[in-house]
Amino acid sequence: MNHQIINILPEEIKKPLTHGLIYTVATGVSGLLGIIVFPILARLLPVADIGKYDFFLFMLFSSVPIASLGFEYGLGAFINEITRENINAILKIVVKIVIGISLLESLVLFHLKIFNIFQSFSTIQIILYSISLSALASTYIFKSILVWKQHPIRASIVMRGEWLMASLFGILCVLLLGFSITNYLIGFSIAFVMTIFIALRLWPFKGSSIYSIGKEQIWPFVKRIIPVSLPYGITTTAWVISLGIEKAIILKELGPTQLGIYAMAHKVGLIPTMIGSSFLMGFIPELTKRKDSRSLYKLLIIFFAAYCALSISIASLFSKEIIYLFGGSKYAYASRLLPWTTIAGLLSIIPASINPILLKRKNTTPVLITGIISSLATIILAHILIKTHSLYGAAIAVIIARIIGIGILLTMIRRVLREKPIQN
Repeated sequence: MNHQIINILPEEIKKPLTHGLIYTVATGVSGLLGIIVFPILARLLPVADIGKYDFFLFMLFSSVPIASLGFEYGLGAFINEITRENINAILKIVVKIVIGISLLESLVLFHLKIFNIFQSFSTIQIILYSISLSALASTYIFKSILVWKQHPIRASIVMRGEWLMASLFGILCVLLLGFSITNYLIGFSIAFVMTIFIALRLWPFKGSSIYSIGKEQIWPFVKRIIPVSLPYGITTTAWVISLGIEKAIILKELGPTQLGIYAMAHKVGLIPTMIGSSFLMGFIPELTKRKDSRSLYKLLIIFFAAYCALSISIASLFSKEIIYLFGGSKYAYASRLLPWTTIAGLLSIIPASINPILLKRKNTTPVLITGIISSLATIILAHILIKTHSLYGAAIAVIIARIIGIGILLTMIRRVLREKPIQN
């Protein structure tokens, strides 16, 4: 039935729609396992341990964008200039950079711990962080090329396979080694390393001795990508750090149990965002490639409006049932936050849909400016609103900051469209 519906659609939207559905199904499968595994984890571990797990993810996700230098985005701006013969040569340089930066970030944590500045992680957790960071940042690059070169099934396996295995191995390690968040993270690290081997096994781009760019020009070409990609790396890092500071304020003002409750509401509230972002991934390569993308944007606006209305309605009407499913009665208060964290997450899809406009013009400065402003707004608003509105204040701070960022980005996009033509 779905196949018949796709066949009657205009040819220009069949491909992105099909790819978007593939990414969405892959996300759904991964999310379904999360629905099974995360409630088990939430019941096996104390609420405070869920807060520690959330902090580990914060550290990991704030480190990945700097480790990858935003290459997963920047490569998209040049994807039509990169032939299959060049991809492996470019990635050999990029992955070396990624792993090198990952190790440097890990060494910083080790030195901070030695000097009693950073005591949030044990030594073994820093080792697990280092392994996870190097592997995850590398697979981000592999996955991005598969997305940009439009291999959705392989990209989905790499992208969602790592989290499927992380959930399974993590809970297995908890059951076998003991009810500790460290044991769960051991499973995480094993899964991320295994994903590297799976990605290489699925890699469709075989090396060649013929370089269309010119072998001696590979490194200069990579240096051309960095100025385009780096704003994404900095912006994503700034945004994740701002959310981490927000959680640090919660921890300081309200305590670890309240942080665990907020972490639950935040994690569950991101489920609609993951699904919506996955659908968008099928469109982004086409939006970047085509000079005139208005028909695709019209379709996305209709989808986004309907999807947001549905997601927010479900989060509002069934918040208690959803939170009880994931965490049980000890997270009851999180049900009040769920509609707000859902809205906050969905707002992040809007800037992601605008990225192709900037990538086509190889002008990503607006991303950097709006990202930093939005991140600073989150920190300032969180500091004020958490004190006056408790956990509600944290969610509202994110919503207001994202609306500010979206408004600024849309204003800057209009200037980009007027002043700078597309670079072919």
